[in-house]
Amino acid sequence: MKGLMYGGPELVFLVAGAALAVAVSPWARRRYVTWGALRPDGAGTRLISRNRITPPGGNPAVRALYDVVMAPGSLIMERRMLQGIRQRAEGLSALPDPVTGS
Repeated sequence: MKGLMYGGPELVFLVAGAALAVAVSPWARRRYVTWGALRPDGAGTRLISRNRITPPGGNPAVRALYDVVMAPGSLIMERRMLQGIRQRAEGLSALPDPVTGS
């Protein structure tokens, strides 16, 4: 699947009900890949999320700026996103099963 911008979102792989990876190259100079997977974990399910951003060019100053500014910001945003998913998932698990009513 290609987006409107050249190098838009591309489905890298999909395993139904288990994993998804999407790659984005919004300005054709860097590549962003995000990956998520669902894994059984005891009585529940764990969502594993990973991402990788390749900064444009091979300039060491650009890479250093990315490591100092962009990487920590990305980690904060991803943590908040995962916390929101967890809150919604736990809220849904507290609702009665629509099929059995229990």
